[in-house]
Amino acid sequence: MLLFRGDRTTQRKGEILSKWETSVYEFSLTKYKNPLIEMYVFGAEVLDYEMMKDGLRLAPFFGIGFGLMVLFVVITVNGTALLYGKFDFGKILVSFGATISSLMAVSTTYGLLSLIGFRLNSISLVLPFLVCGIGVDDAFLMIHSWQRLSSHRYSIQTRLGLVYEEVGPSITITSMTNVISFGIGTFLPTPEIGRFCMTTAMAILMDYIFELTLFGPMLVFATNFEKPTKDIDHKIFEKGWRKNLVTKADVLLRKYCKLISNRLFSILLLICTLIYWYFAISGILSIQTRLDSAKILPPDSPMQESNKIVNEYIWGEYHPVTIIVNNPLDITNPQKLQRFWDMVDEYESMERCKGNISTLLWLRDYETYFKKGDMVDALFDALGFSGNNETIISSLTGIDFSKLDAFLQSPFSQHWNAFLKVSNKGSQRYVTSFWFTVAYQNTSTWDARIELMKEWREIASRYSDMNVTVFEENAMFVDQILSIKNVAIITGLLTLACMAIVCAVFIPNICSVITATIAIASISMGVLGFYQWWNLDLDPVTMAAILMSIGLSVDFIVSFNFS
Repeated sequence: MLLFRGDRTTQRKGEILSKWETSVYEFSLTKYKNPLIEMYVFGAEVLDYEMMKDGLRLAPFFGIGFGLMVLFVVITVNGTALLYGKFDFGKILVSFGATISSLMAVSTTYGLLSLIGFRLNSISLVLPFLVCGIGVDDAFLMIHSWQRLSSHRYSIQTRLGLVYEEVGPSITITSMTNVISFGIGTFLPTPEIGRFCMTTAMAILMDYIFELTLFGPMLVFATNFEKPTKDIDHKIFEKGWRKNLVTKADVLLRKYCKLISNRLFSILLLICTLIYWYFAISGILSIQTRLDSAKILPPDSPMQESNKIVNEYIWGEYHPVTIIVNNPLDITNPQKLQRFWDMVDEYESMERCKGNISTLLWLRDYETYFKKGDMVDALFDALGFSGNNETIISSLTGIDFSKLDAFLQSPFSQHWNAFLKVSNKGSQRYVTSFWFTVAYQNTSTWDARIELMKEWREIASRYSDMNVTVFEENAMFVDQILSIKNVAIITGLLTLACMAIVCAVFIPNICSVITATIAIASISMGVLGFYQWWNLDLDPVTMAAILMSIGLSVDFIVSFNFS
């Protein structure tokens, strides 16, 4: 394994390093050919590159999904019109209008965010599927109300006003709850998921605006194509396919209503609900939090193999941690120098540590150089040609920084320049800050890495006088894992409270508010709790799914209450 380090001290350097990393990755895939050695490239930029490339594969699926959605809307709207003998060209216009508003919302969101320089990540490519589903649902509510009022001979202005009065609260609640739900998700500990949630919240808000300002007028325009008669001819349901369809639907609906109103069924439903809650709650209490890049990559991605090698072999044999000492170390002070070595010894004495043989620490080489010189000097000493290299020092530790420049210029130790920051204090040279690495093994599991991170930070906290910082490539993911379960519960409770408040504002019945809140809580618990039973882990991606379920669950509940 080869490790490459770079300093992103400026934005320009960061862009160069990112381009270098992805270029090496492309080289390994397209140009590197060797029958004896396989080359794998693994890094954060490579992961983002693969995610973006995978996101582009969603385009055909979006086309297929959008086509199926339009087909479903056309069949539903026009099929209903045919059933009631009200089919005309306006119904076709309404069918397409129900989907145009959602597409306008998505394109407007992408355009506005791009104009202000907001970076859209690959997860945001899921947005069209979600917003189209929400938008079409709102459009169906408006179409149903508009059609129901067609036989009352209202003027167009009055009819549209009654539509907004009837379904406006329902659309407003579902839109507001989804915006609030994803708005809360903006503050998730994972920045990329936060970006996705913010983008989704904005798209849903835009869809709400377009439903009222674009789709509503399209309904008015479609009225010009309606047939002159305003009343439904009920004689058409007395024969033919309409009679068979309505009769069967009526029988099915009556049986369903009779079933759910039966006391025995209610008791059975209560028992099933309690069982469902039991498994949901037990799943929430035992769910594991992990972050695995393999989950967010397609199965055929070249990174799957490199990710497997890193997880199963590299981290099992070699897992380095970087310890940064930000305060100057006085190597002439015996107490301070000994305290530093005590800290190093604590890191090297941990159970999974590979030992000091794998530690990269400049000070050990510098002590040897200070007392014996470099390898050339050692060779001359062995041949008996050594000169008088003795240095008279007054340091109680036997070393000082008088040979630091020579040490860093030696061809045998100049690589340590990357580990140090050196400054002058008058005529004296000294090290202002430095970093070193300690290697560990048997860390293939997230549990092991989390436990190590806790121990590393605990040791660093005991040496606060040195201003010690621990850095490890998984540190950000470990922090997210440690916090995500609490964040999931807090976010879910906060979102549920917001949903309850919004429902209380728009639903005038306290019993309906309570039942709606319980239903939302039940759905949210089930989604989160059953992850455990489905052998899924809690991570930022599933957190976004939970927020979706909380927001979308309101649609059915609110629609039922307002109908």
